[in-house]
Amino acid sequence: MGSKCSKERYKALLDELCDGDDQYSFPRWYLELRHPDPRDLMQLKCIEKFKWERSEIAGHEITGHEAGMAWVQEGYAEVFSEVFDVDLCCEKIYLQVKELVQEL
Repeated sequence: MGSKCSKERYKALLDELCDGDDQYSFPRWYLELRHPDPRDLMQLKCIEKFKWERSEIAGHEITGHEAGMAWVQEGYAEVFSEVFDVDLCCEKIYLQVKELVQEL
C-alpha cells in the first residue's frame, strides 16, 4: 500500500502524531513545514512505542538508536513494510506488527 494520502488524512495523521498529552509527540510545526512521508512518520511513531515498551522491560530508558536497531534486527521493520496502510492509525499498525513478529 502506498503512502500517498489526502490532505484530510494527512491532517488526521498529524493530529494523531502530535497529541499534546504524549510526552513523545512530534513537534507539529516541524511536520507541517517539512511535510514528511506518512509511512516514515508512522514507522517513527511505532518505534517510539517500541522504545517505551522495551524501556519498561529493561527497567531503564533505552536510547532511540537501540530501539531502532532492535526494530530492524528483530524483523519489525520488515513486517511494518508488509502491513503499512496509510488509512490505519499508528496504534493498529503497531499492534499488527507486534502480533506478526511474535508469530515468527
